[in-house]
Amino acid sequence: MSRVGRCARLFAALLLMLVGSAAVGATSAHAATEQITVSLYRVVEISCDEGDGEACGNDYYPKFEIDHQGLFDGKDDYCCAHGADFRTNWVRTATVDTSHNPVAIHLELWDQDDLSADDPVRWVGASNDLNLSFDLTTCTFTGSGLTGQQGAGVPTLAGESEGPVARGYFTITTPTCVGLANSVDSDGDGLMNTWEVPGRGYDFDTDGTVDLPLGDQPYGAVPYRKDLFVEADYMAETKPQAEALADVVKAFAEAPVDPYPDPADATKTKFRGVNLHAMEGEAVTTVNPLMWRSDGPGTADDFNDLKSGTPRGPCTGFFGSAADRSSPWSPSHWACTTSARP
Repeated sequence: MSRVGRCARLFAALLLMLVGSAAVGATSAHAATEQITVSLYRVVEISCDEGDGEACGNDYYPKFEIDHQGLFDGKDDYCCAHGADFRTNWVRTATVDTSHNPVAIHLELWDQDDLSADDPVRWVGASNDLNLSFDLTTCTFTGSGLTGQQGAGVPTLAGESEGPVARGYFTITTPTCVGLANSVDSDGDGLMNTWEVPGRGYDFDTDGTVDLPLGDQPYGAVPYRKDLFVEADYMAETKPQAEALADVVKAFAEAPVDPYPDPADATKTKFRGVNLHAMEGEAVTTVNPLMWRSDGPGTADDFNDLKSGTPRGPCTGFFGSAADRSSPWSPSHWACTTSARP
């Protein structure tokens, strides 16, 4: 055999080896996957529709389906919760193929009955079912007529749906989307979305542990409605009445801010308003008169003196409550203790 022939055969054998290796690699490769977690974490009952002989309120349980992987009936695991406004532990996690993007998410809310068959609850406009598409790339969900003021179309990772019987609050998270939402403020209130997602929160010192869970109780912030936290300190003789603070909170809630269609009647408009968290603070030094627009010559004659102390610093003043200033997660406490270190 000529040298040219031997080279040709050698080249052909090498080519077959390369093709075979590529084929083996193709069959052994795994599709990319993402873990997605859905939580229906809160339910508010708007009206009770129990059947004859059944006592109100409704007895709730959920059903979940993620990525068409089969409907999970939560009756055995989660039945039943009830109340005018209650928190739940209703969570489902699934591993999805990213080629299925956007991922289909289906949620149902059911009422358990003893004297008749269980029936679905109308909590999505006039519908019983919440059907969403969750985009793994943009970390946004759409569907079931939900608006931006209900969390749709922006990377809030949280949303709510309302029907004539109940309002449901839910979260949809993936590890990747949690990272994205940590740098986005969809409702423009100065708080990042992740800080306001239930089960997440603000990690002040970035050590991987949440220091301030704004989305959980007693705070209850959400990333699709403006939240404003106010500390209401007072001079001893002018302590505000609880009813007065409640009236201010109500006024903010009813403010014509962030309109969206009424889920019960699309011809009408509702407003998200502002969720004012007016926290009663502590009695501060009595100063009369107190300067507001500028600093006075004294050590305690203007607003900034009371707020930040004299001299100004993280360890002085009345900013935050006494509990806040002594708490390990408090920014002022952290700054105070670290600045004192050698």
